[in-house]
Amino acid sequence: MKRGKLLYFYFTRTSFVAKDERIFSSAYHIQAFHRATTGRYDILSYLLLQFFFLLRHAWTAKVMVCQFAGHHSLLPVLFGKMLGKPVLLIPGGTDCVAFPSISYGQFNKKWLARTTCWSYRHAAHIAPVHESLVLSKYTYTSDDYPEQGFRAFCKNVRTPVTVIYNGYESDKFRDLDLERKPNSFLSIAAGLDSEVRIKLKGIDLVLQAAASLPECSFTVIGSNRPPNLEVPPNVTIIPPMDNAKLPEVMNRHEFYLQLSLSEGFPNALSEAMLCGCIPVVSDVASMPGIIHDSGFVLKKRDPELLAELLREAQRADKNELRMRARKRIAEHYPLQKREMQLLSLLESLTKK
Repeated sequence: MKRGKLLYFYFTRTSFVAKDERIFSSAYHIQAFHRATTGRYDILSYLLLQFFFLLRHAWTAKVMVCQFAGHHSLLPVLFGKMLGKPVLLIPGGTDCVAFPSISYGQFNKKWLARTTCWSYRHAAHIAPVHESLVLSKYTYTSDDYPEQGFRAFCKNVRTPVTVIYNGYESDKFRDLDLERKPNSFLSIAAGLDSEVRIKLKGIDLVLQAAASLPECSFTVIGSNRPPNLEVPPNVTIIPPMDNAKLPEVMNRHEFYLQLSLSEGFPNALSEAMLCGCIPVVSDVASMPGIIHDSGFVLKKRDPELLAELLREAQRADKNELRMRARKRIAEHYPLQKREMQLLSLLESLTKK
């Protein structure tokens, strides 16, 4: 029997949004509200439509969930306070950081920072996907703040916090025992049609390192129209592809690169590890902990250091690391664990 009505708020139906929605729908009747926004007037129309949605549904809701915090969580939290309905926020990354060097992160924007902080302070509970999103040291570059996480930018947040890691389907993403191209490196990042996204995801660093490693091949998935970049001949850039096709592509590569300036709990990295890709990550947020002893960590954002690290990776025991990578995700981050923890948290919130 369902526990009641759950209102679910998000901007874009990404794979992790869809996974959480399936979890929620196993125990609740879901009413989702989502609408993509691209500017100030889109936000105003979003809030107006959201207001009428809440007028219709908030009275009968058991609980409300916002994927990320920001403008779109302002009204749900307000309605929740007025009606005595618990609101759970699930921070995922950009709503916890500020990187002025590339104008990234919600705490770079005055009004978005204010609505984000207000939401954190007045929600019933916060469930980030990793503890680094609460407060963490940042040493990968010296261009930005030395501390990240929402507590670094929002003071006096007394809202209870429960960290619930992302979860993954080890039967969907698995080692298919396909032939992998020797010394092949894969990177996946959405929205690579802007210079900000390219630097955020470390693709510029990949291109620079690739030029020093002509014996290796690099594949970057995520761009239809890459900006004016010097792309070495051993790098192939292809458009985004359907999630269902990714396991085979991952199984054709030996290594997976995630060299972002900022991350929450990256899905593509974990899925690639389940497929037997050896991870190479930047020393940022959750990633060193995710890979543990199954891959390689780039300590500083430097193309020469990266090239040397990739040479070291090629000399490693690849079969051993491949098995460790899959085992790491399958054992520590199963989807069933996230499901159990999320539903348990929601049940505790509705009983208060």
